[in-house]
Amino acid sequence: MNIPPASAATVAWSGWWRQWPLWAGYVAGGWALLYGGVLLAIALGGRTLYDIPYLVWVAVAALFMGASLALAAVREWGRRLPPLVVSVGLWTMVVLSLAGSAFVLLNLIELAVDGTVRDRDGRSDWEGLGQRLGFAVAAALFLATALSWRHCTRNSCPRCGRPAHPPGSVPAVVRPAPPAPGRIRRIAHLGSLAVVPTTPATCCALPMHHHFGVGTWRPPATCSFRPSPSAPRFPPSFCSRDWYANGG
Repeated sequence: MNIPPASAATVAWSGWWRQWPLWAGYVAGGWALLYGGVLLAIALGGRTLYDIPYLVWVAVAALFMGASLALAAVREWGRRLPPLVVSVGLWTMVVLSLAGSAFVLLNLIELAVDGTVRDRDGRSDWEGLGQRLGFAVAAALFLATALSWRHCTRNSCPRCGRPAHPPGSVPAVVRPAPPAPGRIRRIAHLGSLAVVPTTPATCCALPMHHHFGVGTWRPPATCSFRPSPSAPRFPPSFCSRDWYANGG
């Protein structure tokens, strides 16, 4: 079976996704600033969050504070902060965002079944659904940032959280090569027969041509993250972009 080569877009997407510990903090900080600005506009317009007075102001303050913590996890100035303070702040934002997204799953089920979303009084609640979805996205992004920060400060693999891999300790994965076309295999067979009379050892090599072009694949050992042998060790205090730039 022919295995089509991966497109450039697929390779680029895979490389970008593998580096999620580097950009998770930026995305979380940007989303917190954006959503906090939306809630600030709601508060200035005289409306409330989930019909609870002053809750929207608490959410705005928490999101703006969470944005600074998320950026501290990926920026240079974040190294000057105590790691425990950043870690506790990020996990607190995860809990608060999950609390803000309460009942979002029930709203989605109601939307799939009835085609609409209503509150407990039977009124349309599309605004509430949008607010809960915003908090759900914030919770996912803050969770990724908190995990990345914990892995960075514990000198572990940024993706899997296991102890950092020393250079050369993890074997590279050998990708399967596509088999050669039938015409190429027939030419190889004829070429082998042409040298049989002069090279007796070729007779022993003939069966190997049936496996021409067939690659092998070794399953990963412990983690899907594979730094190159030349990649530097992960620093104990902060994420290093060189770890990814050198083939991680």
